[in-house]
Amino acid sequence: MGLTTGKVLDFATKNKTCRICKNATKAGKKANVHDCRLNHSASSKAMEQQAAIDLFTRSLKSNVKLSVYTGDDDSNTAAHIKQKVPYPVEKWTAIVHAKRSLSTRLYNLAQRGKFANLSALSQRVVSYLVKCFSYCIIQNKGNPSALQKELKSVVPRAFGDHECCNKSWCRAKQGPQTL
Repeated sequence: MGLTTGKVLDFATKNKTCRICKNATKAGKKANVHDCRLNHSASSKAMEQQAAIDLFTRSLKSNVKLSVYTGDDDSNTAAHIKQKVPYPVEKWTAIVHAKRSLSTRLYNLAQRGKFANLSALSQRVVSYLVKCFSYCIIQNKGNPSALQKELKSVVPRAFGDHECCNKSWCRAKQGPQTL
């Protein structure tokens, strides 16, 4: 998708099977001429990587350089892009994947961590921290310095310290009447 227009620039699909070919094989017949969508024979895990490489390669044929790749936290696709695309591409993480990754890491920390004289991270605390994290990301989109400042306020805020909070989203900073 175009960053400024939001319009779809190109797309790719990868399929390991074709229903028409599969049904013909089951029946012991040769498949009729059709628009066969079978275009991937490697592992399912490699589909995303191959689709990304196809998109970046195809864009070069139109003299277009795709500068940003947005995806999950799977480093394999980013590594393949870095290896096979002849120009630098910036990797962004989708907000949904960033939230899921943070949640998973906090839950893992709660499971492993035995904190002396402290309560473990409860589901409620993890949900609260993830919610604050997502508010920070969304409200500071395109402003990395503000984002960094806001992210640093999340944990102190959880302990009642609202000194670094942004007034636009922290009800404690807006005044007692909003609590």
